[in-house]
Amino acid sequence: MRRWLRWRYLWQAPQLLGDVLLRGQRDYTFDLMPMSLRGMGLKKRINFLRSGMNLFFRRLRPWAWPLCLQIELTNACNLRCPICPTGAGVMQRPRQAMSLELYRRLLAEVGPYALSTCLWGWGEPMLYPHFAEACRIARSHGVLPMISTNGQNLDDPRIVAGLLDDPPEYLIVALDGMTERTNALYRVGARLEPILGGVRRLADLKRRRGQSRPFLHMRLIVMNHNEHELPELPAFAAENGFDLLTLRTLSVRPGVGHAEHTARLPSNPSYRAFEYRDGRRVTRDDFICQHAFNYPMVLCDGTVVPCDQFFDGQQPYGRLDSRTTFGKIWFGRQAADVRRQIRRDRRQAPICDGCTFADRPANTCSVEAHILNPQVASPGDTPLRLA
Repeated sequence: MRRWLRWRYLWQAPQLLGDVLLRGQRDYTFDLMPMSLRGMGLKKRINFLRSGMNLFFRRLRPWAWPLCLQIELTNACNLRCPICPTGAGVMQRPRQAMSLELYRRLLAEVGPYALSTCLWGWGEPMLYPHFAEACRIARSHGVLPMISTNGQNLDDPRIVAGLLDDPPEYLIVALDGMTERTNALYRVGARLEPILGGVRRLADLKRRRGQSRPFLHMRLIVMNHNEHELPELPAFAAENGFDLLTLRTLSVRPGVGHAEHTARLPSNPSYRAFEYRDGRRVTRDDFICQHAFNYPMVLCDGTVVPCDQFFDGQQPYGRLDSRTTFGKIWFGRQAADVRRQIRRDRRQAPICDGCTFADRPANTCSVEAHILNPQVASPGDTPLRLA
């Protein structure tokens, strides 16, 4: 988070206080996705305000539970994207899926306080056999679930049924080209028809059922091989049933695919994750890490890490098991020690030194949004009532 953004939140504090504490509602954007929360329970309201205080003080032992929790349902994937730790084959963790029992316990504990959850990590969520139940469990605790997929399984009727019966708030579909060639140049092994056919079927069934969720969100990473398609992209997304289109910059992580990243940079600097001077990435000093204090990730084996950049479970806060709760880890000494290092000098932490968030001119990974369905920008036909 940029320093100026913290002051903007402070300026907005009186309005937020009224919206959240008194009315139990919050409208905001999450990586350019419009989000609308209604009917927030007392625990969520208080946790939201406590989290706001933690935004400024970055306590080693936070005042609040996470507002958003990223949960890796599985670290297995059916594609070979060259700048992803999984696709590049550099991840050292064995392939596995989170047990449904562990997921249930995690949501039962954090759900009363959290507002949303990102149900993806370093794998393909549609390979998780219980993804629909995972969405249902999250919603039962008043948590907005989101899923990001490469779309290769969207032609499976059971997948489609699960997405409609227990829908996530957003189904984010990673689609990096309008043709087989442009999409597969980065999404190695991907086929276009399962994606587009599946999305069109979901859009059609949503209309027949009279439901708005899941919002179908096409997310494209802009690279030099697909940059020429951008003018036609909004029409393409609308024709294939998407509700929202966002353009994203290509990220890179410490020790993974730096040469590949450089070779794929688009010509337009607006779509680059970083600024460059004399061929070198410009570092920025106005970044203040909030992920380690507010937005952690739980890997599929139960390991809790400061954020999703710790893809191999480096510098863990702890690991969930039958005897260890998330709260014990989140508010514990080991997590405080990791946060202390990040707060004192994040560049001394092995992963944080090359943080993909720190040197970005923009505050989000996505840099451009096209709303194709007006319902996306409003609470919609069935606003979620939060527990």
